[in-house]
Amino acid sequence: MAYEEMLYNILEHHRKSEDISKKVYRYTGLIHAIEFFSQKFNLNHLEKYIYEFTNELLLPDQIAVFIKDQNKYILMQSSGYTKKDYTIDYSSSYDEIIKYYSGLLKEDNLREHFKKVVFNDFPFQFCIPLIMDLELYGFIFVNKINDSFCEDDEIIANALMNLYSTSLANYKYYKDLENVSRQLNEKVFNLFAMNHSSKALLSQLDLDTLYKLSISAFAELTQSSFTAFFLYDPISNSYKLVSLKDVYNHDLIMFINLFPNEKTRSKSRVLTDMSDKTQSDDFYDIFENSRELLKDLKICYVVSLLKKNDLVGFVTLGPKVNGYKYDKSIFELIESLASSIYIAINNAKNFKKINMQKKIINNKLTRIVKLNQLMKNINTASNMEQLIELTLSTLNIYFGVTSGFIGLYDNDIDVINIMESINISESLKYIPFSRDLLVLKLGEKIILNSEADVENVFSTKVVSSFNNTYSGGLFVPIFVEDNELKLLGVIGILAIKDKILGDEENIITMESIANHIAPVMYQFITLNKVVEQYKPDYQVLFLEDLKYDIIEAEDFYLELKVIHIVIDRKFTFTKPNIGSLSKRFKKVYPVDNMNIFVITIEKEPLKDIEQILGRNSYCKQYDYGKDFKDFDQFMAIYSNDKN
Repeated sequence: MAYEEMLYNILEHHRKSEDISKKVYRYTGLIHAIEFFSQKFNLNHLEKYIYEFTNELLLPDQIAVFIKDQNKYILMQSSGYTKKDYTIDYSSSYDEIIKYYSGLLKEDNLREHFKKVVFNDFPFQFCIPLIMDLELYGFIFVNKINDSFCEDDEIIANALMNLYSTSLANYKYYKDLENVSRQLNEKVFNLFAMNHSSKALLSQLDLDTLYKLSISAFAELTQSSFTAFFLYDPISNSYKLVSLKDVYNHDLIMFINLFPNEKTRSKSRVLTDMSDKTQSDDFYDIFENSRELLKDLKICYVVSLLKKNDLVGFVTLGPKVNGYKYDKSIFELIESLASSIYIAINNAKNFKKINMQKKIINNKLTRIVKLNQLMKNINTASNMEQLIELTLSTLNIYFGVTSGFIGLYDNDIDVINIMESINISESLKYIPFSRDLLVLKLGEKIILNSEADVENVFSTKVVSSFNNTYSGGLFVPIFVEDNELKLLGVIGILAIKDKILGDEENIITMESIANHIAPVMYQFITLNKVVEQYKPDYQVLFLEDLKYDIIEAEDFYLELKVIHIVIDRKFTFTKPNIGSLSKRFKKVYPVDNMNIFVITIEKEPLKDIEQILGRNSYCKQYDYGKDFKDFDQFMAIYSNDKN
């Protein structure tokens, strides 16, 4: 029996020694945790070491750390649980948990807040809340599967909870302190900058910048949370809101016009305290319906800009940003600043007028220079197409025409043939003369001031071809006077960038261009008539070239082809336009008004010809070596085959 007692005592001694060692280790670890979390860390480090210290000191079989991210609690780190990517929706009721329960949380404390599935996915014996200044920043689920936590475990867990909460709160307070420090530094800097910006007001000449500077100067000097700046507008005879600043809503935009009440206009004072009913009534009486219009400006004080007792503008000041009352001594500086602003505004307005006049003069000079350049370009044109292309390009590039055309008048069928256009459908080939366009034949311009006018003058088909690019219309005739007025063409302008179509300068410019190109255009028309009379005999040229090409094809083994194009089955007096064909093929011969021959060595010329001419033509191809072997055989084709 004595032996058994001795053995029991020895085992009990070892057990107590082991328990003491565990406690020493854990409390030593807790001391290290206190030292560790007393340092300054960012949130990522805190979250990482919260998991590591909890895992090390409590030795749970299962542990899961959830951290708040916007409107969700996200599983940041875990061990022992099967769930990996997991989120729990945040509710404001979670913050009430730490108000009603102190210390570690059990499952009963959380049943009203967490869904049942959370308890199934993360079984736990207790939960350590992570508190950051009365906010549930996160929580830690800890669990032992085959055992339970003892009293010492809960003591350690409570100590860690308080330590984590202190560390998180310190982090938040430090960040708040940093923000306050930054704001104070900004205030000091802004006040220093305002001292210089108030001096710079008199040297500022741009009105928009001056308005912004003025409102900022008042706001910074007074620390007003809502500042508005009104100036008298002589055009509308009203006081117009030109600038405002709301420190709580930087995107706020308001439009206010106050119309003066002439009977009470003389009641203006430099400084109006809106908390004084008499002063506020006097101020509101200056304008019509001002109480309703100014109700959203949160006005505490009004600083007036006066010139010989006339109110030329005023500034409204709202509550101070820091919530304090205004110091009366600040208003002396405000009055001085208001006078400087008024002088600066007058200087800026006068400068703006001078710049506007200078701009008008420069614009006129620029137009003259551009017109002169256009005249030089016109002198370099070698044909009608080049003349029209140069003119329209100049209108587009130099004069800002974004939609328009230049057309030639066809007296035979009484239409305007569209030669070149900008932003107009290529399907519009001509515009028939209507009653509204007849004045063009008399050398008179047509001005259409709206889209509706355009739609009334032109047919639906023509208007649809304008592709919705028209804002009105300016149509200037191109004409010469030779015994009688001869209409050569029309410059049609449908839209000009940043300008009004009916502006006097635009009309003068377009008429000048039309007058300058008219004689050149007339010369080209006359020259074309002469050229038409002396065109070469394409039949002779074709046969001579064919003889030579057959010899070359024989010598160099070329795949020579002759394509016969019949333009129309019926005879016409209109000569075929071979411009597109001549650009595509070098050897094109319009032998008469109905027949065109093309000589080529290309493999499949018919596809390109049909694409150029469309369906209103008939083509037949003769291959050298297959359909004919020499010149005589080709000639025999047309002696026997008239197709």
